[in-house]
Amino acid sequence: MLRRKWRSSSVRKYSLVSIFALFCIRWMTKNDEAEKFSVGRQKKIILLWHERAWKKKSLDETRCGSCSFTSDRTLLGHPSTAVVLFRSENIEPEDMPTPEMRRTDQHYVWTAGEPPPALFHLRKKFLLWENKFGFNLTLSYRTDSSLYHPYGTVSEAIESVSQKGYLRNLAKLLKSKEKLAVAAVSNCGSTSAADIRLEILRNLRERHHLSADYVGKCFSNTYDINFQSLLSKYKFFLAFENSYHCKDYITEKFYRNALYVGVVPVVWGSFKADYEKVAPKNSFIHLEDFATMTELVEYLNYLDGNDSAYLEYFRWYGDASYSTSVGRDESYCSLCKIATFGLESIKTDAQSAVGETRYFKQTPTPVKSLHSWFYGGNHRDCLRTRLRIGPAAVKPH
Repeated sequence: MLRRKWRSSSVRKYSLVSIFALFCIRWMTKNDEAEKFSVGRQKKIILLWHERAWKKKSLDETRCGSCSFTSDRTLLGHPSTAVVLFRSENIEPEDMPTPEMRRTDQHYVWTAGEPPPALFHLRKKFLLWENKFGFNLTLSYRTDSSLYHPYGTVSEAIESVSQKGYLRNLAKLLKSKEKLAVAAVSNCGSTSAADIRLEILRNLRERHHLSADYVGKCFSNTYDINFQSLLSKYKFFLAFENSYHCKDYITEKFYRNALYVGVVPVVWGSFKADYEKVAPKNSFIHLEDFATMTELVEYLNYLDGNDSAYLEYFRWYGDASYSTSVGRDESYCSLCKIATFGLESIKTDAQSAVGETRYFKQTPTPVKSLHSWFYGGNHRDCLRTRLRIGPAAVKPH
């Protein structure tokens, strides 16, 4: 009787201990898994070393990974900080992280938005000592960068003109045209090419009497507050850059001031082949295709009087292949992929719509020479302090 009671009591005590132990094990396991999940899902940090503010980007976390962009330098040593971006024009030796501050698993990215003459002659950035910081990747408007970061894309242009109702209605586009051409310039002489650009535009206005509006500080007036929204009324935008024959330097003048608003860009700056790499066929007019400025003006006037010939510059609207060009959102996505999953996560078969150039190139080792790549990869005209260009640009033929 007593034995039976003892056994019964022991079983109950054992059962209670077992249940309590099992509960503890399950609770600890659950918390370990939760902590592991939390760590695994923790946002990676992309640090912008020289940015004071950052416009938040909405990334597809399923495809790009989970990242936050910040300019808080105190987070350099944070275990989640995987990528650090440095602006080429702001890099100074005393302002850079010391080697001891950098983790071996962090990727340093050298970024450039300015053309070589501005960086070299104006900012005196010769890119001779920067290599010691071991940049892993480059991000710029150059199509041969590790990450291609253009000023605009054809796909964004298509989206923009579609919203305006032009994409499938060229008659509406034509009806919106009230004036022939416009030029907008406020950088009057920071580079040799900027001097030449202003001379070309003055020749067009004063010697060749091109019927155009000339706006900006260089013409002693200012932009209308709604300038961007008013561009659609022009047939042509004179998209002249402040650099000459610098590889791939094609800015918002070509994209936002022309293609995005249903206007034909008349371009000068990069080689025609550079424009052809990123632009639809027969979507722009290149100044260097004309022997004289007179021929250019005569051609623009001819298009102004011939609607069918003018509309040929918009036939590319119907080509669906241009809707997949890669822009800045994709380079932000790739930065997040690198931060979240590592370099190996970037697929090298992703095309960038820039000819045969790969969108991303595997460069796990530091860039060997920024000077050789960024400056040496350009035509000699690009860095000249005294440009000599053909008579078509500056002489009154």
